[in-house]
Amino acid sequence: AYGEEGLSDLKAEGVRLAPIAASFVMHIIEEALRFGVDKVYFFTREGQFLKELYEHIVNLDPYNLGLDTYPAPRLLEVSRVATFAASLHSLEKQELMRLWNQYSKQSLRAFCKSLNFDTVAVKTAAQRQGLDIDEVIDMPWDDTRFCAVLEDPGVQKALQIHVETQKRNLTAYLDQEGFL
Repeated sequence: AYGEEGLSDLKAEGVRLAPIAASFVMHIIEEALRFGVDKVYFFTREGQFLKELYEHIVNLDPYNLGLDTYPAPRLLEVSRVATFAASLHSLEKQELMRLWNQYSKQSLRAFCKSLNFDTVAVKTAAQRQGLDIDEVIDMPWDDTRFCAVLEDPGVQKALQIHVETQKRNLTAYLDQEGFL
């Protein structure tokens, strides 16, 4: 809990850093106007805050253009879990390094969660490799058991079907939201 002094310090820090977020949103507005787009999309988590800030700034009409001139802000409910598998071009190690560069210690369960992929498909292959799906592996791309699970033909087929399904689902959602 913050005492009165702590809240004061926190508020002062917020005031000090606010111009960074506001200038970023002003840049978004300027670019949107420059390119003549009718909507500006924000992605969940940080996007919720930025969308709210965008709405506040637009309501101030900083360019004196009239409120109906500014592109409409939209929030896309997306996450790593919803988009990562859909973004994969292949199931090769190099492509998966995009995930592993952020999460260099990972269990098979966490890997599956990142791809929104059911662990059922990897359990048998993991057992054959003597790998518990909850065992956290440092640098999974170098672990022969982890890689063998991912290279298992059954896992490969299930993952490929899953990636294609995720792509279709994401595309349908983005189309529904007018993003495409």
